[in-house]
Amino acid sequence: MDDNEMLRTAITVLLEGRLEDVSFVEAANGADAIEKAKTNPPDLVILDLAMPGMNGVVAAPILKKLAPRAPILLFTLYADELREPYHFGVDVVVPKAQGPETFLTAVRELLSQPATGDAAVNLSQTWRSL
Repeated sequence: MDDNEMLRTAITVLLEGRLEDVSFVEAANGADAIEKAKTNPPDLVILDLAMPGMNGVVAAPILKKLAPRAPILLFTLYADELREPYHFGVDVVVPKAQGPETFLTAVRELLSQPATGDAAVNLSQTWRSL
């Protein structure tokens, strides 16, 4: 998820208020997300790039192995600095500068897709250009 507790809370409130029948598990960093995914496999993973200990680039491929059907959304300030994030398991990159509505639209799209990697990869081309 994100290392900033206020941002994690804001994301949870945003999603809980708009998505029904979806539960949320917060993680402070990549290692925490991996441990939680081992006991509670996610349907969708939302990561930040910059997290202490284990960042999103390192955590994404591990999470993809633990939950191969779960798309991974990278929500980051550093989207412009990424080169080929899809090679390390990220399906969609949404820059934080795009705001909450773009983020929420991406989450809804990912949750509505069939649980296959191909559907998420096709979406990545759309969100990457935002």
